[in-house]
Amino acid sequence: MIIREKKFLLFTVFILIAAVCFAAYASSFQNPFLWDDEGLIVKNQFIRQLSSWQKIFTSDLYTASLAGSNFYRPVQTLSFILDYHFWQLNPFGYHLTNVLLQIVVAFLVFLLVLTILGNFSISLAASLLFAVSPIHCEAVTYISGRADMLMAVFLLSSLLVFVRSLEIKSGVKYVWLVISLFLFVLGLLSKELAGVFPFVITAWVVYFNREELKKPFFFIRNIFPFFVLLLVYLALRLTVLRFATMYEPQLAKFPLFVRLEAFPLVLWTYLNMMIFPVGLHMSRTLILAQSAFGKVLMFAGFCVIWLSVFYIVLSKKNKGTVAFFVFLFFIFLLPQSGILPINAFVSDHFIYLSSVSFFVLVAYLLKHYFKKPVFIILVSFLVLFYALLTFGRNFEWRSQQVFFERIIKFSPASYLAHNNLGLEYEKKKEYLKATDEFKKAIECKPKMIIARSNLASLYYKMKKFSEAEVEYKVLEKMVPADKAGELQNNIGALYDAQGLFDRAVSRYKLALLLNPSLNLVHFNLARVYLKEGQQNLAEEEIVSSFSKVNGLALNTAKVNIVRDYLGQAKDLSCAVTFYNDLGIKFAQAKEFVLAEYCFSQAIKIAPDYADAHFNLGLAYLQQSHLKEALSEFDKALRLNPAHNKAKEIIKSLSR
Repeated sequence: MIIREKKFLLFTVFILIAAVCFAAYASSFQNPFLWDDEGLIVKNQFIRQLSSWQKIFTSDLYTASLAGSNFYRPVQTLSFILDYHFWQLNPFGYHLTNVLLQIVVAFLVFLLVLTILGNFSISLAASLLFAVSPIHCEAVTYISGRADMLMAVFLLSSLLVFVRSLEIKSGVKYVWLVISLFLFVLGLLSKELAGVFPFVITAWVVYFNREELKKPFFFIRNIFPFFVLLLVYLALRLTVLRFATMYEPQLAKFPLFVRLEAFPLVLWTYLNMMIFPVGLHMSRTLILAQSAFGKVLMFAGFCVIWLSVFYIVLSKKNKGTVAFFVFLFFIFLLPQSGILPINAFVSDHFIYLSSVSFFVLVAYLLKHYFKKPVFIILVSFLVLFYALLTFGRNFEWRSQQVFFERIIKFSPASYLAHNNLGLEYEKKKEYLKATDEFKKAIECKPKMIIARSNLASLYYKMKKFSEAEVEYKVLEKMVPADKAGELQNNIGALYDAQGLFDRAVSRYKLALLLNPSLNLVHFNLARVYLKEGQQNLAEEEIVSSFSKVNGLALNTAKVNIVRDYLGQAKDLSCAVTFYNDLGIKFAQAKEFVLAEYCFSQAIKIAPDYADAHFNLGLAYLQQSHLKEALSEFDKALRLNPAHNKAKEIIKSLSR
């Protein structure tokens, strides 16, 4: 009976947390993709096929971007693959996933605090405040910010399972320990910050199970495996999983001493944000001390802060609970405090897990100093106040232009905001405004390759070829090796558009030499050769795009299909149309595997092309791949609700 009542109570808490989360974040469900969502979701080919899940474990997070990155977060990309499978490019589904993750994290916070304090009221209050605090919009409202929530789900679960393993005396405890280790690995694959978790495990044992450390081999059996996994992860990240990126982290330009002396200001900024969560925005700029006196004062503050932390954490006079929550706050803050050369000194999502300690403190103080009725009223008021602030802040993300303009208002030196605002103007065909924003981004950060690449592409679109060539020459000196092929393809397209075919061909060939997997370059070469009347060379390039990249050998009959199509096409102005129409030719010849490949190429270039999805569905259907066919027909119908042929086939297959 007691167990049943406990389960019902936990279920009630979960429903309450879910209710306040949905209420606070309901205004985010209609928000569009923005900022990094473009590169991680909209333009990311990895997420479009479930079969891509293996590739994400050997690729960086921004592999679909020209700049690339050294972020390795395959679980985050895997979550996008699953979202795309169900929602395609409907932002609603991605926002729903984020809100559900926030609910799970908040409930795990409740369980953790209850495990430590054993006080239901404080645990519930802390978890509700955590659930709806507006400082978490960067992690919840911002789709690409979900790495923090994924990491939190796995690390908090791992800690709770580890604690459970300590309570069990039989051999089953090691089953729980293995589960905890597995969850830790998933945390590492969600966000690099999870690397501090073995120290959290160690702190838990020191503060709450110190007697266990006296047992023979306890550390080796229970804690050391976490450090072994961390060392393996670090070894892989420093070798085979170390990825090239076009630009170094923003804080790399600051000497270590400057980053150390900035810490008191960073900490004060975070405390101010948590206590007074108003005027929040992304891409913050920290104003550092300029005078010698200011620098000395900041460094003295750094020393005082850390001496105080060490005293609380290490002093035997302090209770384990206080020391653990202080430790928890700083261990998750330290790697993202600006001391290490990361991308920013301050960002709201940097304190996602650290904020748990703050909300526990708030709940504890309210419970300690006020009677129960007043405590309930105050907590309810704070939860409602936070929820309203979060609900209102979500509207700031409704318009990308408003979103970026707000950031620039508070942080004029935000090169990312200028770059992204430029992209928004470009979408609206306000090219002069877009040009100004890209230039401002480059002024803020001259080595910002993304902004310079965007500016070059915009000049190309505006037919300002000489200006585009200048930007590309600068980019050639900056681009990392694994992105050099893409850059040469872009330069080839620039010469192609000017009718400088010899120079275009030279660049295209260089692109293939640098990166043979750039299949679109074969099409670009074929287009140039066809313009010059060299159909045989054009034919060879198209055939090469099948055999070299995909292992699809073309016999004489299949080559004739390509030859006939090129003879009829005369002009290859659009790659999407080419691959779709060539796919139809192969399908008419009952070469459905080749047709499938062509339609997939068209979709890769233009994911929103409903007819290509429909044609791919037909190719699958002819090969008796019913599940895949239905999926493609469904995508075609989602992209074009008036696609009557897709409706008819879905209806007939569903009978």
